[in-house]
Amino acid sequence: GNLTSLSVGAGMVPQGNMAAPPGMITKSIQVPQPKVGKCIGKGGETIKLLEGRTGAVLKMDQSTQANGFSLLHMHAQNEFILSQAEATINEFLETVSMQGGSQMSMGAPLVGGVGGTSLSGLGGLSMLGGMGNMLMEDVRVPQGLVGKVLGRGGETIKQLEQESGCKLQLDQATRDQGFSLVKMQASSRESLEKAKAAIHAMVDDDKSRR
Repeated sequence: GNLTSLSVGAGMVPQGNMAAPPGMITKSIQVPQPKVGKCIGKGGETIKLLEGRTGAVLKMDQSTQANGFSLLHMHAQNEFILSQAEATINEFLETVSMQGGSQMSMGAPLVGGVGGTSLSGLGGLSMLGGMGNMLMEDVRVPQGLVGKVLGRGGETIKQLEQESGCKLQLDQATRDQGFSLVKMQASSRESLEKAKAAIHAMVDDDKSRR
């Protein structure tokens, strides 16, 4: 990917803490000003949940609010996490407008009528519309092996998606407990089992080498 386009808006930010931390890449999303409060949440609660859900560091820069929008700067270790964070946040912003600006919660209310699944909180909701037959499962990955499962720039998990036909999303909300979850979505049990077996093989392979 062309990394130069990823630091949009970062140069015009007065606050020093908006710059990307060392070793991270940055991308910015324009957030319409009426939605900024929903995105941050009460006492920063929503933006913290989004950080946990995406694994990216999120900073809201309101220096452009006079233009009718603010910039949400996303910092992540690789492009894969960045692109997943962007998709999750764009989806979240769409949901805010669908809800007519009503108070957002991260759990089931967001998913009402979407194939009846309240499993995934934020990740991948709009894609479930009309696909009530989607199968979902989570696989625990020890935090020390998350990098191995992701691969460089996310290439291992992307390859796994292609080979299994199963959509995979890494949720690092539980990383402080020593593990993350790979959330799997597939239209067939076969795809789900194939992806699960491959992830278990990576984790078990690491254990057997020790």
